[in-house]
Amino acid sequence: ATYARWDAVDVRISATGAAAAAVVEATARRVRDLVGDHIWAEGETSWADAIGAILEDRRWTLASVEVGTGGALAALLADRAWLRIAEVLDPDAPAAAGDDLQSLAASAMARAAADVAVAVRGRPRTEDTAIEVLAITSARVHRERHTVFLAGPIGRSRAGLAAASLLLAELRRATAPAAATEPAVAAEPQPAAADSKPAPSGAPSGSGRRGRG
Repeated sequence: ATYARWDAVDVRISATGAAAAAVVEATARRVRDLVGDHIWAEGETSWADAIGAILEDRRWTLASVEVGTGGALAALLADRAWLRIAEVLDPDAPAAAGDDLQSLAASAMARAAADVAVAVRGRPRTEDTAIEVLAITSARVHRERHTVFLAGPIGRSRAGLAAASLLLAELRRATAPAAATEPAVAAEPQPAAADSKPAPSGAPSGSGRRGRG
């Protein structure tokens, strides 16, 4: 069964009977085959838990910057010890005017002496929200541009989720075995993707499992 929440979609798998565990495991494998690219956690793991697990394992710290999102990303990351600085800027603030998102992220990263940085900027686009998200890790600088569904508070919330999703993906990329041999590069901006949404959280549960995507 699937359960939509504000920050993810849960996929829950359960079974009864003597073979329940085997049925759940087989179904979980099938779900992973179908939507594995969109599964970011299993069980009760939150975005902060998933991101923090990598940061804490590497003893890395994080700096975040938001422009026009009302602190949606900071609310997801909460007050974790690895979050050195969480700047939330009004789009009309002098500090945000005219500055490239990478410059804002690099500045916060330097001031906080952080190892990783993430930045997101949101702008209303008719009835939706145009966003730019950028992450700086030891592997590379990566930037993406998307349009998330709806404007206002819901659009800002989805901008925060998109930033968390990109950050988690980039942290996993930076800590993958092959990343150690790859030089850091500045990725080219990605083309806008209409109504792009962050990956939900899907995993199995029940005599069973839960996945998040």
